[in-house]
Amino acid sequence: MTQLPPPDEPFPFVFDRACFHCIRRDIPTELQATLRNVSATGTRYLVLTGNANEQRDHGPPSLTEDELRSELDELFDIEFVREFHFEDPG
Repeated sequence: MTQLPPPDEPFPFVFDRACFHCIRRDIPTELQATLRNVSATGTRYLVLTGNANEQRDHGPPSLTEDELRSELDELFDIEFVREFHFEDPG
């Protein structure tokens, strides 16, 4: 994700399933730069992340709503956060 060339014009919608929560701790600067390159004012960003409120032994990296807001509010106006649960049959 961090190697994407800038698009000819920003995307109106970005859907992120499993990128943000996986790379945010290792390379946050590169991730922020990619999101800046592919978006503009008005871009909608839907991100599915691991849920810190969910008790589990394995699964995706998780984060709290406060972490999500603090890391993304510079780039996007956060309209709402809804708790999400990944289904993992094992």
